[in-house]
Amino acid sequence: DDNLPSPRIAIIGSGIGGTAASYYIREKFGEEAIIDVYEKEERTCGRLGFANVGGRLYNSGGCVIHPRNQHMVNFTRIAGMTKDDGDDGLMYLYDQVNKDWAMWTTGYSFIDLLLMIWKYGLSPFILGNTVDRFLASFDRIYDLQEKGEAFDTVEDMMFAMGGQEFTRTLKIPFREFLIENGCTEPMVSDLGGAAMAVNYGQYIDNMHAFVGMVSMAGFIPGLFSIKEGNGKICNILLEKANANVHLSTPIRTIKRVKANSYTIIGDNISLKYDAVVVAVPLQLSGIKLVGFDNVSETGNEGPYHRTVATFLNATGVRPEFFGGGFKFSDPPEILSTTPSETFTSVSPQDPVSDETSEPMDLNQDTTVYKVFSNDLLKKEDKTALFGDSIFEEYIADWRAYPSYAGFKERKISKLSLDGAAAAYISPIEWAASAMEMSCIGAANAANLIYRALNDRICKLDAASCKTEALS
Repeated sequence: DDNLPSPRIAIIGSGIGGTAASYYIREKFGEEAIIDVYEKEERTCGRLGFANVGGRLYNSGGCVIHPRNQHMVNFTRIAGMTKDDGDDGLMYLYDQVNKDWAMWTTGYSFIDLLLMIWKYGLSPFILGNTVDRFLASFDRIYDLQEKGEAFDTVEDMMFAMGGQEFTRTLKIPFREFLIENGCTEPMVSDLGGAAMAVNYGQYIDNMHAFVGMVSMAGFIPGLFSIKEGNGKICNILLEKANANVHLSTPIRTIKRVKANSYTIIGDNISLKYDAVVVAVPLQLSGIKLVGFDNVSETGNEGPYHRTVATFLNATGVRPEFFGGGFKFSDPPEILSTTPSETFTSVSPQDPVSDETSEPMDLNQDTTVYKVFSNDLLKKEDKTALFGDSIFEEYIADWRAYPSYAGFKERKISKLSLDGAAAAYISPIEWAASAMEMSCIGAANAANLIYRALNDRICKLDAASCKTEALS
């Protein structure tokens, strides 16, 4: 109804992107907006989930937050949740092709630095400077979004952050980019390869430079997770947004009637909205877009990559799997320099703080490990890694990230589906898939919708018109 001053806004998907969008839309439009969030599953927060092992909960989805991730840091504060810096244990890089250790840490920072210099020369310092320059450009997005800037495409956003040099990182191979910036081949293969394998389960040569640099930023000190569990932040954002949440309600079709007028259609619903945010990948949701122009490639960028997280309560990792002749002094974090049929990473896990859980008595001599792999672990793989001392396990199997292979020819979908009030968050994942990237996409969606609806709101109800500059 064009006579209603209160905008009706639908958000499809309740993952971190959709719930962040609800929060930012409420900030933009105030109390007058009606915000409906539709989720096909029985719970919110999408890929941010939990694994229950021995009655304790462990993060099964996105885990770490960078201290410069302003959206996630701010949400942690707003939600009244606690940062968990975790423990800096020993880390090992394992070359599964040559069956040998590529690098390891000792726990002594000075010795670790000498080992890095001995193996890689000055490359670690060059890499650090490259990451710092990248983050300096990346951080510009926060000021731009605070000012209300909205971007119709991922490329436009990248250009605003760092000009043509930044846009170029979407098309140049990550390996080539690091070598171009002065890093040596051994370090690129070891550290760069491990970052791609553990964070995305993919080969470094299939990754573009932008996603690679986002991943490398995750190797710096200061990372944290949310003590209460990352997967709990979504419901808090929905509460802060005073959003109406409809669980177990899949949306099948989004129909554009005209600019700033849309109908969403589900199994038992057909409702009109002034704006819509698509916060799920179209290639995974099966949602059809009707009445939109130039969207034939939307949702057809490529497939999503399968990731399997297997949580195991076991006595420890077997050194024999790695050749034997030594002992792990502490539960090790082992990163593979390449994906393999067995694992991309093995790491000990701490449970989230959950006062409602009633943990069973786990053997004090056991540790809960998370094993990332690209396929379900076979029984013989688990036995090879942990022996027969596995007491409990939990498996999370999902399409976690885009498959980045073919990035040179890929056309990334638009963030604005029609140049009006239909926003799409998921294309930003083709630049890099991370919690913070989804939040950036969510803030952009709120700015896009505000840009589209603000003039109409002013005409219909001058008293409720927003006056802040959109520049």
